[in-house]
Amino acid sequence: MNTYETIRGILIDRIKIPADVITEKATLNQIELDSLSAVELSMELEQIYGETFRDEEILASENIAGLVTLVEQRTGAGR
Repeated sequence: MNTYETIRGILIDRIKIPADVITEKATLNQIELDSLSAVELSMELEQIYGETFRDEEILASENIAGLVTLVEQRTGAGR
């Protein structure tokens, strides 16, 4: 499973964001990812990748693709 699919799965299964709104170009506002959801996402990412992601870092991502880049740069995933 690649990083995008992992993040997409968390957003759908754990945070309950509808699958049809999640695309790589979707902004976090478009998918209605709020600060509480960002904390939940950061905890899930830490469990999977063993790295800490601050909710501020997550919310600073321009879109889902930016979030994928953040995770891959931090963890080396996808390389």
